[in-house]
Amino acid sequence: MAGIDAPVSITDLAYGGDGVGHLNGKVIFVPGVLPGEVATVIVTQDKKRFSKGTCVDLISPSAHRCSPACSVAKECPGCAYQHLTYEQELTWKQKQLCGLLLRIGKVDHVPDFTPVAAPAALAYRNKIVLHADGEEHLGYLGHDNRTVVNIQDCPLAVEPIRGAIRKFREEHLTQLRAGDHVTFRWTDHDGVVSWVNQDAPQQSLTEGVDGVAWQVPAVGFWQVNPAATSLLLKTVLHMVDGCAYRYLMDLYCGAGLFALSLSQDGIHTLGVELDYGAIRAAKANARQQNKSDVKFVQGDAGKVYPHAQEAVAPAETLVLVDPPRRGLEKQLLAQLTGAHGPRYVLYVSCAADTLARDCLSLATAYDIRRVQMVNMFPRTAHFETVMLFERRA
Repeated sequence: MAGIDAPVSITDLAYGGDGVGHLNGKVIFVPGVLPGEVATVIVTQDKKRFSKGTCVDLISPSAHRCSPACSVAKECPGCAYQHLTYEQELTWKQKQLCGLLLRIGKVDHVPDFTPVAAPAALAYRNKIVLHADGEEHLGYLGHDNRTVVNIQDCPLAVEPIRGAIRKFREEHLTQLRAGDHVTFRWTDHDGVVSWVNQDAPQQSLTEGVDGVAWQVPAVGFWQVNPAATSLLLKTVLHMVDGCAYRYLMDLYCGAGLFALSLSQDGIHTLGVELDYGAIRAAKANARQQNKSDVKFVQGDAGKVYPHAQEAVAPAETLVLVDPPRRGLEKQLLAQLTGAHGPRYVLYVSCAADTLARDCLSLATAYDIRRVQMVNMFPRTAHFETVMLFERRA
């Protein structure tokens, strides 16, 4: 069937941004189209259970379709929703999260929630990485993960980075070789810092959240949307409001944002992080905030947690996890759901699919108390999710 074109009615929007329809009795995924639209689609891949296609003609456009803010939106895979109104982006991301939790996580019921919108849909990213192909093209990798989509500008980046891109192209583009990548990083305190390949500066940068200064390694993890980071932190604080715990473990603590923000008198707090630079920054942040009672340890979460849990009362413990996109390791999931697991697990995730997968394991011992989505990454396929689990009696 590959290569054949036919009209398709789009009825859904999959996690990742592809429009969903049916053709010849099978589901077909088509990027760049929206629910309610009818499009002429050419089949590019025909698999046993589904097909993939490309829109060659939009027969009936959606009322929610809008003009992309970026001239290369179709070629660049970074933005999945440049053609969809921001209000509808929130609505569909909410549906996608609920769908993943029900379908993959086998959740019986998802608690009601209203998505938290980032203050701005564009000009929010404080870090981007561009790639060079040796032919004076500089941009993001395309859908094939090889071709460089040449860009002059990125509407998602904060204005200082957008200016730095233009200046870099004028002064340094010809010096780049195929395979080089350029990182642009910005903070309000430090301005724009950029480097080629792994030649990153060793200094710490200063980020600000609700008037509090945070030291972060230039190459360390930090949320890419400064304005929405405040909303995410408020969401985390709200989630634990009313929870009864005396021990807090932040197992992927980074520079200590959650651990230090949640710490208070009477709460024994431990932060665990594999990256040495982040732990060093977390300790510096603790000193700066006069929180000497918060302990930070460098190490693998799955290896540190078993020893740490022996020193606490499980019924009085909250474990916060904010893992990479791959989600939690099986070993750590087994420890959390084991006989001596904590009363609460607060899961912060930037990948709803792996979160849903981990929910399936956590559901063996925990009930879902609260769910919230924060749209940290507008116009892209991604969003942040915060879920509170409480151990069943």
